Amino acid sequence: AEAEAKTQAESARRLQWRCEVLDRKGTALEEAVEASQQEVREAGEQARKDKAAASERFRQQKDAAAAKLAEVEDALEQRDRQVEEVSAALAEAKQQVTDRDEVICSLKSRLQELSALNAELTTRAASTDEGVDKTAQLRA
Repeated sequence: AEAEAKTQAESARRLQWRCEVLDRKGTALEEAVEASQQEVREAGEQARKDKAAASERFRQQKDAAAAKLAEVEDALEQRDRQVEEVSAALAEAKQQVTDRDEVICSLKSRLQELSALNAELTTRAASTDEGVDKTAQLRA
């Protein structure tokens, strides 16, 4: 009975020792799990912060791109207005050239008419001068 009591006591000590070892391992595992959970929480928080920062950068870049696009559109509209103004001025200049050419043609035509009239008057004047000369000779 005494040997059995010693054996049971020894078994109880070993069992107690195993329980203490398991308790320490369990505590260590709980601490490791808690540390891992804390790391996951921190990583999640950092990921949320990173996402918020990336979203803000994207929003700023999008706003900057929209502003640049508006500037480009304004510049294009201004260029289109300038092209329209230049086209209108060019059309007006072409019309003025056409009008000037018509005036020049009209003046050339009138000059030809006047030249023909001048030639006819010169011929008549010469003929009249001859008649006056003959009349003066006959009177003399």
